[in-house]
Amino acid sequence: VITGGSGTNLNGEANLTFNGSTLTATGGFYVNGTQNALLNSNQLIFDRPGYSYVDNVSDSGSLVFRVTSSYTQALRLDSSGQAHFGGSLIIPDAIQHTGDLDTKIRFDTTNQISFETGGAERFRIDNIGHVTVNSTSYQALTITTNENGTNGPEIQLMHNTASPAANDVVGQLRYSGKDSAGDTTLYSKIETKVDDPTNGQETSHIDFSTRGYSAYNTMLRLKRRGTASAPSYTADDADGII
Repeated sequence: VITGGSGTNLNGEANLTFNGSTLTATGGFYVNGTQNALLNSNQLIFDRPGYSYVDNVSDSGSLVFRVTSSYTQALRLDSSGQAHFGGSLIIPDAIQHTGDLDTKIRFDTTNQISFETGGAERFRIDNIGHVTVNSTSYQALTITTNENGTNGPEIQLMHNTASPAANDVVGQLRYSGKDSAGDTTLYSKIETKVDDPTNGQETSHIDFSTRGYSAYNTMLRLKRRGTASAPSYTADDADGII
């Protein structure tokens, strides 16, 4: 390849060759200058239909993209096709599965993440940590443990408060469904309430409530007896049903 030199001189470039279709540079290839307002300088441009390629033809090599004057590694593509990022991967919306594009991880709303299968949202975590699971099967959630001892799966509802008090609701299981008008209705719930949070004498009870003819009331309460006297529903409750 012949390049222009100073004045009327021409330079023969031994490290830069062209065979009629391929330009080969041995050593570094630099694009320098300043970016202009049209954002069309300092670019390596491919203008053709179909795929364009940047290749490293070594079977044990990697293709590395570096940034800053310290040559910080931003992206490395290794010989097995895996991508290694030097920092965060920032995308506008979705990570999709090749050959199965209706299965994806999405960031469609600020401070939220969702998971889709079959083109439908199945799982979402919102900005306050609220988790929603959507399933077309009544078998909506299965939890399996591989612990080889005597314990099976455990679900803990933890009320983490710095100021526990009597009548605090520690946790609830709520059973809701639609009514004939299409409204979401709470039909029943099971909840645990604190009677006394004092250290060393903590006391609580389990409350079972149901809805009947639109009225919602407690139907059953279970509480540990505190004395050997006859149980009182309002004062003591019993080990069992009152």
